[in-house]
Amino acid sequence: MNIFLSPHLDDICFSSFLAIKEEPKNSCIINVFNKSCWNFLQAPDKKKADLVTKSRKQEELLFGSKLGVNIDFLGLEDSSLRHNNFGDEYEISSRKDQVFSVASTKIAEKLEQYTPLARIYVPLGISYHVDHLICRDVILQRQDLREKTFLYEDLPYIASFSEEDIHDFVCDFDFRLTPLILKADSPKSKITSMSLYQSQLESHTISKVVNYGLRLGGDEFLAERYWKLELSEDDQ
Repeated sequence: MNIFLSPHLDDICFSSFLAIKEEPKNSCIINVFNKSCWNFLQAPDKKKADLVTKSRKQEELLFGSKLGVNIDFLGLEDSSLRHNNFGDEYEISSRKDQVFSVASTKIAEKLEQYTPLARIYVPLGISYHVDHLICRDVILQRQDLREKTFLYEDLPYIASFSEEDIHDFVCDFDFRLTPLILKADSPKSKITSMSLYQSQLESHTISKVVNYGLRLGGDEFLAERYWKLELSEDDQ
């Protein structure tokens, strides 16, 4: 089974679409922080969290249905509900967030239901969003999972970075990473899927994601890049 660990109710579609599309029947999305008051249709309001959460889950379930992928929801509050000030989610490390230990336990319990694991996909974390960092670091602390770990590039965030910036980020990473490129002949399928997430789309979001994919694919193919976690001598 391939597990796609998703911080929020859109990240796999935006960031790891081509990988999950390869084996949808042998894949599962685990949504970690799926309680939210964040959307682009109205100003964030914690009092409307139940309504926002319901509509966002409907978008994600529609994506899963169309692709034929099972989805699990862990039911944790995302940063829009845990933090009081916009921007705080980019200023805190994963382990300093009070939800880290709870997320670690819930993710571990859920993974037990999907053994044996073939691969597990987690965010690269270049967005520096604490929800992304938690999902990544919960898995990176698991020595038993490192051989199976692939990191997907956080979109649309990473589209704002130059290749030099991305190279520097990867070189400064605590683990050695090897890139893997997946390509699609046409962006149409991914565009159609991203369009399901109307609550999460700004006017430029789809074009930003597609243009980055074409940048990776040399303007000929839509591409996504993944980073394979390479084992150290201590891990082997």
